[in-house]
Amino acid sequence: MSGQIDIRKHFSKELCDIYNKLSQLENKRIYELSSNQADGCLDHNISQLRDMLSDLLMKIEGKRPSFEEQLSEYLG
Repeated sequence: MSGQIDIRKHFSKELCDIYNKLSQLENKRIYELSSNQADGCLDHNISQLRDMLSDLLMKIEGKRPSFEEQLSEYLG
């Protein structure tokens, strides 16, 4: 089964960002409930989550490099 990658490891940063966003929503970290502008409004958080998922899918499909690949390339 050569050519397979461990998605959880290879895309760990991207998955961590998604999990963090979901955790924030789960903990009611949205402006409408917390009155803290830093939390952002619900529609903005949903839009960010949608963008994160879309970005991750493009990376999994090989259309864009993962954060790990970008970092490796940058560091040489």
